Amino acid sequence: MSRIEYINGFVWEKGNRINNEDSICLYDIQRKKLPIVLGIVCDGIAGLSEGAFSSSYTVTKMHKEVTDIAGQYLRYHGMISLRKKVNKKIYMNHMELVKYSKKERIKTGTTISMLLLIKNKYFLFHIGDSRIYSLKKKKIHLLTIDDTDKNNILFHALGIGSYKMPFYKKGIVRKGQGFLLCSDGFYRRNNIKDNFTNLSLCDEKVNQYLETITRRLMEQGEKDNISAVYIKRIR
Repeated sequence: MSRIEYINGFVWEKGNRINNEDSICLYDIQRKKLPIVLGIVCDGIAGLSEGAFSSSYTVTKMHKEVTDIAGQYLRYHGMISLRKKVNKKIYMNHMELVKYSKKERIKTGTTISMLLLIKNKYFLFHIGDSRIYSLKKKKIHLLTIDDTDKNNILFHALGIGSYKMPFYKKGIVRKGQGFLLCSDGFYRRNNIKDNFTNLSLCDEKVNQYLETITRRLMEQGEKDNISAVYIKRIR
């Protein structure tokens, strides 16, 4: 297999909120000269007393656990059930948040949108109303499904209520294909199609581009936290 290479960038902005209840992860490493890239966006649920805790805890936990699983996947040449292993870690994270909230008598919960890239394959896990988009050849597709009702009220999250299995999707990453992971503060007022279908930037300009969009959203009146992770295969 020829060399595979990704570029990436992120933005993490509290916006007009006092606190930033979003947490993100962007991890990029080569193992045995093969790429592993992990992107996570968690949006702590507004109005709960410890929303920031649940998002931060989940990102920290999933970063460690999922990169370990990715290493196993490479070591055993894809002969492990990656989906089963990751789902188990997400479930355990949910139960730890529930246990903690009961012990401390607090309310805490978070969404999770997570994308794992190993070589030229992607694995997607999602609960809540953060989102993951695929961007390729001037076409954009929403890969995730919002866990919201007709009034856009969130009805599933980690750390709250009964557990729901994550929405899962996997596929091949083609050269030139990009992925955008973002909280609702980033996509709600954002014309994703206009802003991202023609995106072709070198690595050092991705963060600058995301920050420009974020400033524009704040000027348009977005009051929520604004977070996004962008990953694109360039080779």
